[in-house]
Amino acid sequence: MKVIDFVGFSGSGKTTLVEQLVTIFCNAGFDVAAIKSAHHDIQVDKPGKDSYRFQAAGAQQVIVKNDSGWAMMKRTPLKPATLKELVSKLDPCDLVLVEGFKKEDDADLRLEVWRPGVKEEAIYTQDKGIQAVLTDADSIAGCEIPVINLNNPRLIARFIADKLNLKSRF
Repeated sequence: MKVIDFVGFSGSGKTTLVEQLVTIFCNAGFDVAAIKSAHHDIQVDKPGKDSYRFQAAGAQQVIVKNDSGWAMMKRTPLKPATLKELVSKLDPCDLVLVEGFKKEDDADLRLEVWRPGVKEEAIYTQDKGIQAVLTDADSIAGCEIPVINLNNPRLIARFIADKLNLKSRF
């Protein structure tokens, strides 16, 4: 499994880009998974439902299933899960598109989504693990890594495929 982490500040366009890339890679025949790091409380279940009650009673893991799928909720109040731990929970696939793990470097490829109107200082200036900047800015003075047009997700997909030596299917 190849893991691609898209980092950037809130409002930079990460989610939209990842959604577009999931579609492009799936249409090209790749088996794709996605992981999102959220900085707010997430609630998968509703108060009063059985699985919610199980968690409220103290269960650290709860699985809910129906005929079309299942979801697992796991509480990790003492130590947040790492990207590596989350990837290990996935079934084997070709690509894992990850959003928002700014402080981890366990991905095969780390790309920054940057818009100057969102935040003037880009993350890549401090984080040498970032291998390209995806932006709608006309140019980035002094940038020594590839700069790719954020509004061209097919070009970004080709860059990813080339960088990770994936058999190009598009």
